[in-house]
Amino acid sequence: MKKLKGFTLVELIVVMLILAILAGMFIPSMIGYIDKANESEIQIQTRQLYQAAQVISTENYKNGGFSCSSVDLSSAVTDNDKKIREFAKLSEINSGTVTVECDDSGKITKIIYSDAGKTCTFTPSERHFEIS
Repeated sequence: MKKLKGFTLVELIVVMLILAILAGMFIPSMIGYIDKANESEIQIQTRQLYQAAQVISTENYKNGGFSCSSVDLSSAVTDNDKKIREFAKLSEINSGTVTVECDDSGKITKIIYSDAGKTCTFTPSERHFEIS
C-alpha cells in the first residue's frame, strides 16, 4: 500500500497561527497608512478650493464687484469667464462644505473645508493645515 503524503493537523495549525500573528502586526500599520492618505486627500482638496476661491475673488476684485460674500465656488462653473470656469472644474469637489474668509483687498485669509466627519482649516499666510 502506498503511503499518502500531506500536512499534519499540527503543521496546519502552526501555519495558521503564524499568519494570524503577521496579520495582527500589519493590519494596524495599514490602518495608519489609510488615515494618513485620508488626511493628505483632504489637504489637497482644501488647497484646490483655496486656489479656486482666490481666482474667483481676484477676478471679482479686478472687475470692481468684490465683496467677501461674492466668493461663491458653486457659481464659478456658470461664470462667463472661460479661465474661471475651467479652473473651477479642475477644483471640483463632490461633497462637503466650504467657508472662505477674506480681507478687503480680495485676498483669502482662511478656508475651512469639512467633509466625511473631518474639518481642514488652511491659513495661506502661514501655509498651515489644521485637521480635526
